[in-house]
Amino acid sequence: MVDKTGGTLSKVGDEVNYTITLNNTSSGDTPAMICTAVDSLLGIVFGPAVLPLDDTLLNLQRTVLDTDPDPLVNEVTLTCSPEGWENVYTASAECSVHVIPGEGCTPGYWKQEQHFDSWPSAYTPNTLFFDAFDREAYKVNQPDLNLLEALELKGGGWKALARHAAGALINAAAPDVDYPLSVADVIDLYASAVGDESFQDALATLSEFNELFCPLG
Repeated sequence: MVDKTGGTLSKVGDEVNYTITLNNTSSGDTPAMICTAVDSLLGIVFGPAVLPLDDTLLNLQRTVLDTDPDPLVNEVTLTCSPEGWENVYTASAECSVHVIPGEGCTPGYWKQEQHFDSWPSAYTPNTLFFDAFDREAYKVNQPDLNLLEALELKGGGWKALARHAAGALINAAAPDVDYPLSVADVIDLYASAVGDESFQDALATLSEFNELFCPLG
């Protein structure tokens, strides 16, 4: 038997960690199993060699390439034969990784004065958070918070979400940033998080996208 697990979300240039488990369930009095494991992306990862009884763990890595498809699916196939016999046994398992496309600049980039000229024309550092998102920054207790102040918020939780939402909004509107979300997507994602009173999923998404690759230098 064979099993394969790995990260489910990645981007170009990241390493994806895979764990391949090869399992020999033969009894102790059967001939040794001569096996080869071939991965569709990594090539030969085991053998040809005797596969020990029970589990053999292989921890492997691969860097995501800009030519990789999304989703990035790869399969490992284990082929075994009892030593001295012509019988052939095969098993396979696959793993799929979602490759995040696009670009994104961090809140730390957008809050720097020397980068204000890279802001999209739709927003300025003085644009109120309320005007941009049609709601106050949830649980931040600053009704007149502007986008620059949101970018400068410190701490986690809802403050972190407001910080990354502001950065995501600017990324989405910037013509020279190929951001994975539209302006409407960012606003809706923030509104949904507030409506559900749960920031974790939205924060994970926005922080991931805001740290992709900044093309603005």
